Amino acid sequence: MADDALVIMRDRNGRPWRKHVADVRDIVGGCVAALDHPASRGHAIQLGAPEAFDWDTTVPYLAAKLGRTYVDAKDPGTPTYYEFDLTRCRSLLGYQPQYGTHRMIDDAVAYLNGSDISVVPTG
Repeated sequence: MADDALVIMRDRNGRPWRKHVADVRDIVGGCVAALDHPASRGHAIQLGAPEAFDWDTTVPYLAAKLGRTYVDAKDPGTPTYYEFDLTRCRSLLGYQPQYGTHRMIDDAVAYLNGSDISVVPTG
């Protein structure tokens, strides 16, 4: 395995890991929507990307964008496999997250290549 290879993590049965992340732009949009909707008061509302991502589709996409290789690896421990329930975000707030994992990757690569993506850098 090359030192810079990305890794598709899988559980002991070969199922790819699944995670649900969030882009700061969706978090801010969801918070503004919550402030604008009185119906949200008293409710816990999960915010996140439009959908969870599976490592077996996202890692190859990221590797192609970065010109890197990737390998598969199985983890015998407890797998990372979850997705958020965005029902309240969508129904109470009417908020539809815009930034899926591929868009986050595309925007990050564009930023690294000098494009203005209307995000203030944190580093």
